[in-house]
Amino acid sequence: MKITKLGHCCMLIEIDSLRILTDPGGWSSFKQDNLRAIDLVLITHEHADHLHLESLKKILENNPNSQIITNTSVGKLLTESLIMHEKIEDGESNEFSGVNIEGFGTTHEEIYGEFGLVQNTGYFVGNKFFYPGDSFTNPGKEIEVLALPVAFAALYSE
Repeated sequence: MKITKLGHCCMLIEIDSLRILTDPGGWSSFKQDNLRAIDLVLITHEHADHLHLESLKKILENNPNSQIITNTSVGKLLTESLIMHEKIEDGESNEFSGVNIEGFGTTHEEIYGEFGLVQNTGYFVGNKFFYPGDSFTNPGKEIEVLALPVAFAALYSE
């Protein structure tokens, strides 16, 4: 397995012959938009740092055979944009080129009160790599690699 971090929550995961992109959000579009040979795109939830529709359209333009994997909430947005997708949610799984993808979790962690509480599905890839999106969901399995989004704030004085 090879993992390349492209920014915030966007990663390229290469496992066996499969190339998987996670959460093509607005904070990493300058690195993700021109990628080629992407087989799957996993989208955990609808917040702009995890889903940037214009970037996703560019990715699909460059990778017309890519499959989008997401949940019902994101699926509604994709349907409105005429983007084909497949749902894998909590407790569901499917196999792609011999690599199992399992869904875990239902809700985004609290940001502040009710703000930001949307459907969030984490994905367990190939029984090794777990990416929960913005949730603290524990898949109840041994995890070889745990990936979490990271943001940096620069503090400076003039």
